[in-house]
Amino acid sequence: MKPLSLAAAVFSFAWVTFTFLFLYRWADREFRARSLLRRLEPERERGLRLLTGEWFQAAVSRVLVPLGQVAAPRDEGALSALRRSMRQAGYRATAYPAVEFYFGLRVVLGLALGFLYLAGLIWGGEWGGKSLLYTFLPLSAGYYAPAAVLRGQASVRSKKIWKELPDVLDLLKICIEAGLSLDSALHRVSRELKDIAPVLSRELAQYFLEIQGGLPRKEVFVKLAERNQVNALTGVVNVLLQSTRLGTDIAEALQVYSVSLRTERMQAAEEQGARISTKLTFPMILFILPALLIVILGPALINMLERLERVF
Repeated sequence: MKPLSLAAAVFSFAWVTFTFLFLYRWADREFRARSLLRRLEPERERGLRLLTGEWFQAAVSRVLVPLGQVAAPRDEGALSALRRSMRQAGYRATAYPAVEFYFGLRVVLGLALGFLYLAGLIWGGEWGGKSLLYTFLPLSAGYYAPAAVLRGQASVRSKKIWKELPDVLDLLKICIEAGLSLDSALHRVSRELKDIAPVLSRELAQYFLEIQGGLPRKEVFVKLAERNQVNALTGVVNVLLQSTRLGTDIAEALQVYSVSLRTERMQAAEEQGARISTKLTFPMILFILPALLIVILGPALINMLERLERVF
C-alpha cells in the first residue's frame, strides 16, 4: 500500500503543478494580449464598448443595434448633428454603428428604469393607477440620460482643448523656429505633449495620420476644426491656413495668437473670480446671517422675556 500511496501522491502533485502552470501561462498570455490591445486602441474607441466579452458583443449586435435602427430619426439633419456631437465628445470609429448604438442604449436604459420602477411598485404593494402615472419619469430619465452625458462630455472636452491650446502653440512655435516643417512640427508636438495635453495630442496625431494617407492639408485642417467645434482651435486653423497660403511667418502668427489666447484665459479667470462675491451672497443670507442674528439678538430676547415674566 505504501508504494501505491506514494505514487498517488506524486501523481496528484504533478497534476496540480501542471494545472497551475497551464493556468498561469494562459492568464499571462491573455493579460499581455489585452494590455497590448488597450495600448493600440484609442481611449474613446473603448468608451462605447464597456466590456469586451463575446456575450456583450452579441447583445449589442442583436439587441441594441436593431432597437437603435428603429428608434433613430429619419431626418438627415438630426443625424448629422448627432454625429457632429459625438465627434465633438471624442467618439469616432467604434466597433459598432455609433448612432444605432446610441439610440439603442437610450431605449434599453429607459425601459430598464421603467421596469425597475414597476417592479418596486409591485414589491412594495403600491400598485395603483396614480402610481402608474409616474412611470414616465424613470422612462424619460433613462431615455434622456445618455443625451445629457454626451453633451457633458462634449463640453468638458471643449474646455480641455481650450486650456491645452496655448501650451501646444508655444511648443509648435519652438519646433517651427528650430527648422521643422509644419507637418513634422505637429507630429512632434503630438508626441511630446501626450501627457500634458492628451486631447489635442490625439487630435494632432489624427491630423498626421490623415496627412500620411494623402489627404490635402487644407481638407485635413478643415476636418480638424469641424470635428472639435472649438472657436479657439478654429481660429488657429484659420491662422495656419492663411499663413500657408500667403507665405507669411507661421511662428510669428502662432506667437501672436498664443498671447491672445493666454490673455483670454486670464480674463476668463478674472471674470470667474469677480463672480465669487455674488455667489457667496446666497450662502451668507441662508446660513451665516441667521446665526449672527441668533448670537447678537439672542441675549437681548432672553433678557426681554425674563422682564416680561416679572411684570406679568
